[in-house]
Amino acid sequence: MEQNVKDVLQLNPFEHSSEIKEQLKAHKTLAVFDFDRTLTSGNKNPSQQELKDQEDVWSVVAQANAIDACISARSRAMMMSQKCYEASLAYGFDEPRPRLYKNAETNIFEYRDPATIPFFQNAVDRKIIASFGGGIMVKNGSGYRVDKAFEHMLERSVYDEEDAQLSVNPTETTHYMDPKPVHEIEVPSSWRLAAMTFVVSYCQEFRPFLSNLENKADYIEGKNDVAPLPFRLQFDFVGDQGFEAKEALDQIVREAKQKGDLFARRIRIIDESRINEKNPEQSRWTTYWVPWYGTKEYMFNRILTQSAAAAGYPASETELFYAGDSPTDLRIGLFGGGGTETKFLLPTDSFLAPYLIGKRKRYGSVNLSWLFGGERFNPRLVPTGRQGEYRLEHKFLKRMRGGKSNLIVIADERYKGMTPPGSVASFLEEYMLHKHSNAVH
Repeated sequence: MEQNVKDVLQLNPFEHSSEIKEQLKAHKTLAVFDFDRTLTSGNKNPSQQELKDQEDVWSVVAQANAIDACISARSRAMMMSQKCYEASLAYGFDEPRPRLYKNAETNIFEYRDPATIPFFQNAVDRKIIASFGGGIMVKNGSGYRVDKAFEHMLERSVYDEEDAQLSVNPTETTHYMDPKPVHEIEVPSSWRLAAMTFVVSYCQEFRPFLSNLENKADYIEGKNDVAPLPFRLQFDFVGDQGFEAKEALDQIVREAKQKGDLFARRIRIIDESRINEKNPEQSRWTTYWVPWYGTKEYMFNRILTQSAAAAGYPASETELFYAGDSPTDLRIGLFGGGGTETKFLLPTDSFLAPYLIGKRKRYGSVNLSWLFGGERFNPRLVPTGRQGEYRLEHKFLKRMRGGKSNLIVIADERYKGMTPPGSVASFLEEYMLHKHSNAVH
């Protein structure tokens, strides 16, 4: 066991995955997905149509011989079958088991194999899994190896330029720390400790808005389905007053950055809010704090570059696909891939779709006006002439990317009436398998 754990500290998991190296080298196709509200509708009791559509997604990916990957707010263990989870333990993986089944008699969350639960069964055991706030793992045989180099990049977000560790105060934050013991050769999760210290020091009045998922005691007692993630804090606000509170919290972090606070300067604020226009008081305003390199965009680009490097060819030669429904996913769709063109789908029923279709200037705190401004030197979303299809046009960006710009497809315009995973399957069939679309052009 100890030898296996030490090995994973020394190895590049992409480089040592024969599946990645051989399959990607042969076919040069990579498909990356968000899960919730992209490959699901968000309904914990999915319909038979939704389950079939999910299976169709993986069928198309298999037909294209593509490497499948995911970037999700779910924990990594939520995206593994029991078999893969247990095999990964031998490689040094130590994330607590998710408790995805709620016992109706005891009202306590219990462990069940995610592969046996309809809501999770079609989202397990992809070749690469990345948890927003957790880390990246690569399939290797029957289990997964941790991308330790990436994990250490996240952890180093608590250090200053002289490599001196920032001052942290554990006395008022232990209630929110990781419940698992730290292996003797692992680096302790000091990012989470530093983040909670920042909250205690500057944001005490916002502690009630911390997601209940951030409370380790609730996980231990079976009140939550997953343990806190090591590289993420989540704040949840509801309704109009919640939006004002969220804006106030974001402002505290921005002011701390301006004042030179070393840890604040390493916080990335991620807006994953879901606006309910029909009932604004039901809008959920969610702010995530992650380390500087902990964004979905960075993970997406890392998966691309590390996979291509392992396969031994330039990343720019990859046929690259992404699907996701949130503002963060849209950023990947617009800018992700570097010198590689990304084909991006905003799936059906995304909260963002009406804002893009209607050319609206803001989605909560997220500024969208620049996409429709039309000024000469500003990037903008330009229709291609095919229904629901756009490209991000900007001369400087295209020059930096070798003349390439990403393709953006809005499913509510192109694949109307489908479930979110159904729209993903249709998108992949059209753009990955190059089959004729049923969409009206």
